[in-house]
This record gives sequence, structure tokens and C-alpha cells, in this order.
Amino acid sequence: MAVALVLVVLAIFGSRAWWRAEAASYEKNVSFYKPPLAATTLQDGNVLVIRAVGQDDRWSNKVKMEEVIPDHGHLMHLFLIGTPAMDRMWHLHPERIAGGAFSEKLPAMPAGQYQLFADVVDKNGFPWTLVGSVQLPQIDGAALTGDDSSWSETQTETKTETKPGTKTGTKPAPALADTTEAQLSDGGRMVWLRDAGPLKANVPTSFKFRVEEKDGSPARNLEPYMGMAAHAEVVSSDLTVFAHIHPAGSVSMAALELAQAELAGAGRSGMSMPMAMPMSMPSASGPLPPEFSFPYGFPRPGEFRIFVQVKRAGKVETAAFDAGVQ
Repeated sequence: MAVALVLVVLAIFGSRAWWRAEAASYEKNVSFYKPPLAATTLQDGNVLVIRAVGQDDRWSNKVKMEEVIPDHGHLMHLFLIGTPAMDRMWHLHPERIAGGAFSEKLPAMPAGQYQLFADVVDKNGFPWTLVGSVQLPQIDGAALTGDDSSWSETQTETKTETKPGTKTGTKPAPALADTTEAQLSDGGRMVWLRDAGPLKANVPTSFKFRVEEKDGSPARNLEPYMGMAAHAEVVSSDLTVFAHIHPAGSVSMAALELAQAELAGAGRSGMSMPMAMPMSMPSASGPLPPEFSFPYGFPRPGEFRIFVQVKRAGKVETAAFDAGVQ
């Protein structure tokens, strides 16, 4: 009995030591994968400089901005969202400069507080989103070009499905009303083909959209936007949730390309190679279908705004939809 008691005590203390080691390892990993901070400075009145600052010392040692790889043709996808109403959004593509920082010559923007989300992909194909906020003065910048785009509620009117006890209007705040239709700046519109019933958190969902001409007919001039039929950004009203997704999902194109290269290399070396993963990229020739969908699952209940971006006749069009999630 004495020997058994000693063994039990040793087992208990051993289990406690093991559990503490596992808990410490878990905490270290959680800290490592916290979104890195985006430290910003404004230079020359309209040049925004962004530097990544890890929330864990190991992050800055292991993830180098000098080594990030292109995703959808750009090293960084920068989203600036006007707060608190989320009534303005810019999707820009800063260039890397010396020391691993990124620089963007801002377009014309009104003064205000902006939430910043900056997507990069490290050399191993892992995506990171830098998070921060910046107070900007009035920016007298140039017009947008290339893949850069902007959206504001003052440019479009939105059809809403009003919840009981709320007011109707053309500028709904994210916390007020679900939206199913959005007017595009070219006169067309985008329709969210929502399923009946409420949206649920932690449930995989396919969000389907259709682009229409002014007369309601299916859009005829959609073309790939940075290699995809569409891009979407999901943002919670409290700005604690952000996701940049595509019809292929949230996985980065860069990660898919790295995986394809590894599979191809395994095949050349004589190893058995599984079927290559589809890139889900549309053909660059000919118009795209007017309907497309995104796979996504809301991580928690709350109010969300979904920005959906497509390209029509060489111009990027952005629509915004609001959704309450139970």
C-alpha cells in the first residue's frame, strides 16, 4: 500500500507537470499566432508607411516582411475601413520598401479614423493579417488605378430587409438591417441570393451572389479580378473579425501554388502523387458567369458587413451587404 501510494503521488505530480508544460506550450502558440500589429506613419502628407510588429517576440524573428511572397499578384492587400460606421472602404496594394516596410501613396480620402487590415503571405505560404488603426487628415491624392478600388455609402443606395423596430433608409448602419441588394456605381446591381432562415455562427455556408445589368438581366461583362471571379471581405461591426475570402475559400492563392509545385516535384521524383488541387481560377478569356459563391462560416454571432468586389469592363465594382448572425 505504501508503494502504491508513492506511485499514485508521483503520477499526480507528473501529470500536473505535464499539464503545465502543455498549457505553457499552448499559450506560447496562441501568442505567436495573434495577429501582428500594423505600425503606421504618414509621410509627405499622403504616403502611408506600414511596418509589421509581432505580438510575440518569436514572430518578428521568424516571419520576415522581406520574404513575403505575392498573392493574387501583390505582396500586400491593404484594406482601410472608415470607422465607426464602416461607410467607406479602400482596397489598396502597397509596395515593399527598404527594411521590410510597405509604402502606399494614398488616393483622395476624407479625414477620419480608419481601421487597417493588411494581408501578406510568408515564404511558407501561411497568411497573416496585420491589424491597426490610423487617424488620417484630408488626403488630396490621385485617382485610383489598376487593381486598387474604393467604396462609400454615399456612392450607392442599398435595398434593405428591415428588422422589427428599426428605421428604413439608404445608409443602413451594420447593426440595423440585413441587406440583399446593392447598387453598383455603373448602374447595375448585385444581389445576394440568401437562403431562407437566419444565419448561424459556426456553420459552414455558401454565399451566392448575382450581378445584373440596369434592366435586371444577367451581367454580361464580368472578368477576372486578380485571378478570381470575385473577392470578398467579411468584417464584424466591432472590427474584431476580418476575413478576405474568394470563391476558392480563405486559403491564399500563394499557398495553393506552393502546394501545386510540391506535388509536381513529388511526381517528377517518382513518388506517388495525389490528384492536384484545383486552383478555382476562372479563365482569362471570355466573360465570366454572372453568379458566383463564397464558402465561409461566421466564427461567432453578431453584426457583419460583407464587401463583395468584382471587375466589369476593366473597372472594379464593390457592393456592401449587412448581415446579422445568430
